[in-house]
Amino acid sequence: MSSGLGHWVPPPTGRRLVIPDLHGCPLSLRALLDQIEPSKDDQIFFLGDYINKGPDNLGVLACISELINNGYHIYPLLGNHDQLLIDYLDTGSKILETKLIELNGSGFLSQQLNSLRDYRPLFKRLVPFFESDDFFLVHAGFDFQRSDPFSDLSSMLTIRNFSYNPSLAKGKTIVHGHYPQPLKIIKEAIAHNSKIIPLDNGCVYQNRPDQGHLLCLNLDTFKLWLQPNIDLQ
Repeated sequence: MSSGLGHWVPPPTGRRLVIPDLHGCPLSLRALLDQIEPSKDDQIFFLGDYINKGPDNLGVLACISELINNGYHIYPLLGNHDQLLIDYLDTGSKILETKLIELNGSGFLSQQLNSLRDYRPLFKRLVPFFESDDFFLVHAGFDFQRSDPFSDLSSMLTIRNFSYNPSLAKGKTIVHGHYPQPLKIIKEAIAHNSKIIPLDNGCVYQNRPDQGHLLCLNLDTFKLWLQPNIDLQ
């Protein structure tokens, strides 16, 4: 079983599919799912950051909830943007409120907040990382400079450019999102069977070179699906 804050994932009967940061882009997510054609034998992992930056937070949460309610095997991770919202719902902090308005626009509180509260059951399903026989799945990564990296929630949500420790990572491949990378870098990591695979291509950043896609990776075949953002057209 996983140590620290992780959850163990049982062996699949179908494919293991990983989708990174969605950031309020449900049309792109649904188009990607149309490409993938998931079955109820598949495991679908979401790497967190379902909200903020994109146009439709509620649409993303509704899509994931729909998949869960329809009997798909959904494994949702916690991202730093999700934690921001959860902390605000729990505390009502004015500092966090300001940050959410900056990320979503002035109408966020009046138009979305009450409906977002209805997704508390989904938020309670979000976990810091998943572990299987051969992979760790985490939003941002692990700080292997710490004595117990698997209990360090802050790093799992926010770290960048971490180094791989084969002993602590048990030789397993780490797949993460959080920090957008050019598509070339992502494809190279996959092609070279790198022990750290970044998967966030910055779906909301269409104007950045080699970014602006929502991706899905099959962990068993390393097939990569690409969906250009259609929410921001």
